[in-house]
Amino acid sequence: LQSNYGFSCRCERCRVEAPLYDAQNMDQSFFLQSLEPLNHHWELGLDEASNLSLDLLSHHISQLEDILKHERLTNEERRYLRVGFLHLYIHYFNYTLLSVTTRNNKDEEEATKQKEHVLQLATQLHFSLVASHNASTEHLSILHLLYELASVLYPGTPKIRFWTEQLKRAHMVRYGPLGQRLEHVRTVMVHTRTILRQPDGLQNATHKFL
Repeated sequence: LQSNYGFSCRCERCRVEAPLYDAQNMDQSFFLQSLEPLNHHWELGLDEASNLSLDLLSHHISQLEDILKHERLTNEERRYLRVGFLHLYIHYFNYTLLSVTTRNNKDEEEATKQKEHVLQLATQLHFSLVASHNASTEHLSILHLLYELASVLYPGTPKIRFWTEQLKRAHMVRYGPLGQRLEHVRTVMVHTRTILRQPDGLQNATHKFL
């Protein structure tokens, strides 16, 4: 922040994250810093952005998950790191799900495994967001993704109800009490899903706000 924007932040999350980038742990520090350009991939030049691939993103996500599993990290540090690399995870989810939708039927088993992997990572990201960025725009998007994946992978199971309830809670945190009318709650959730999970969602939405 100091080098890019001219100020230093002393919020709780920044104070917890800063030691994780400390040069005393050279391997971890170098790796986390090397991920920053991918985490803000929209800032890359056209040539660099075009070179991003699912294999590359999978490799980096795997390395990041290995760091997060290290016993020296506290649960709080793990949560903050996940949220810190939120856009890298979202980029990986998009690449992965796009790849499985373009495969033929004989790869259906592999596609299911990939969706389950995204579901697992997105679940951990959800719990991290609850702790630090609850009901943010990105959080709502992740929750809609989790509901969609659970509906495909586990139809008719309690997992659908669980993610429906998580969506409802996040919307009530963001927008306030939604009342007892189920139809009203559903209308608000459909509205945010339209904007966040559909191409040109904002243009297609009845109300132009989120």
